[in-house]
Amino acid sequence: MEKNLKEKTFFNLLWRFAERFLAQSVTLCVTIVLARILMPEDYAAVALISVFVNICNIFVTKSFGNSLIQKKDADDLDFSTVFYINLTMTAVMYIAIFAIAPWVARFYEMPILSPLLRVMALRIPCAAINSVQSAYVSRQLKFKKYFFATLSGTILSAGVGIAMAILGFGAWALVFQYLTNVVINTVVLWFTVRWRPKLMFSFKRARFLFSYGGKLLASALLSETSIEIKSAVIGKVYTSADLAYYTKGKQFPQIINTNINESISGVLFPVLSKAQDSVQLLKNYMKRVIKVAAFVIFPLQFGMLAVAPSFVSVVLTDKWIGCVPFLRIMCLAFLSTPIFTANQQVMKAMRKSGWVLNISLISSIIGIALTFIAIPFGVEAVAWGAVISSYVNMIISMAVVGKLIGYGFFAQMKDLLSTVLLSAAMAAVVILIGMLQIHQTLLFVLQILLGAIFYVLVAYLTRMDSYFYIISFIKDKLKRRGRNENR
Repeated sequence: MEKNLKEKTFFNLLWRFAERFLAQSVTLCVTIVLARILMPEDYAAVALISVFVNICNIFVTKSFGNSLIQKKDADDLDFSTVFYINLTMTAVMYIAIFAIAPWVARFYEMPILSPLLRVMALRIPCAAINSVQSAYVSRQLKFKKYFFATLSGTILSAGVGIAMAILGFGAWALVFQYLTNVVINTVVLWFTVRWRPKLMFSFKRARFLFSYGGKLLASALLSETSIEIKSAVIGKVYTSADLAYYTKGKQFPQIINTNINESISGVLFPVLSKAQDSVQLLKNYMKRVIKVAAFVIFPLQFGMLAVAPSFVSVVLTDKWIGCVPFLRIMCLAFLSTPIFTANQQVMKAMRKSGWVLNISLISSIIGIALTFIAIPFGVEAVAWGAVISSYVNMIISMAVVGKLIGYGFFAQMKDLLSTVLLSAAMAAVVILIGMLQIHQTLLFVLQILLGAIFYVLVAYLTRMDSYFYIISFIKDKLKRRGRNENR
């Protein structure tokens, strides 16, 4: 069982990585193009309405979906019940958002926020359908289906966003890009996944599923509120330019992080749920995923931190130079997220959703308190508060997992230490290269190439376990595919 499950885990993880990598690569390109066309004020407007949409979206994506994956004997009655609950919830939420939109516009003294919010909120009903289909895909470990759905939505929405930006639609280009993405993603997934809702509903099943998912919902709401309140406060207390720089500085480390983080949460949770009765098996998967995730994401975040000035100047143009400090700060904040996510999946798989809620409560209280304490000291201080709360989150989750499966803070840090040191050394090399007095574009390219070569070469020479594991895994898959094609 262990060998078969391990192979299935990393095969699906590879598909999930491929889906995330291609989708986020397209997103990154579109983000760069739009940033060069649109003004910071456009991003500030969308950041403010996203506060409300993202919080509402949590109700759909973070409650019953996880329960469907975790429940061993989930059937059509469970899936149909969740489907109709989600549709009802999203209808109520959309009506509420439609009603408060004018008040939001008056509060921030930006009239355009009202129509923007009403249109952007149409994403929420789509998420109701998408979340159940996604739970079905995750439960069946058929992540190949995500690949085509996500890629279709990302590419087509990219065309919509860029075309509208060129035509001068401003913030509307961003809104319709986001909306088109989720609509197409939902439609493609609907036609590629065989499951369909049936005319059945059970209040008893709903109560059972909510007994587990309710705590995860509360946890996700606390975490999301702690994150989004920063944008809400910055938008009200400081200028729209400050909010735009903060949002843009967070966006690129977040894109890097999403590739790895969603792959971990999407694949690891259903796999761990299948192995929830074996502590040793959970520990083995956890060790491997943490080491591989860190080996991939740490150099990307440290590298982004190191090249930040030249990246912004060359790629985004100098009108965005004000986002450099936030870009660097948020790279440090997002370093902890994949580690926390992996630990959280263990707790969820072992039905310790109460612990997930308690950790979120503690870190959210700290995060919100730090936000308001930092207000008098400027926007950068608010960003540093996000760094502190993210590491508190990670450390507590490590301690809890240590009690559950014997793989706690010190054991995990020991496994991560070599990757942290190598990534930091690479960043130092890249920063030193950045001191060269050459053309900015050439400097940017040189920093990326030499940084990547340094990281891979040192990993090879020092015989790092994660490096050789990834290489051997890819080679093995290529050989198997070659043998299958020759048959």
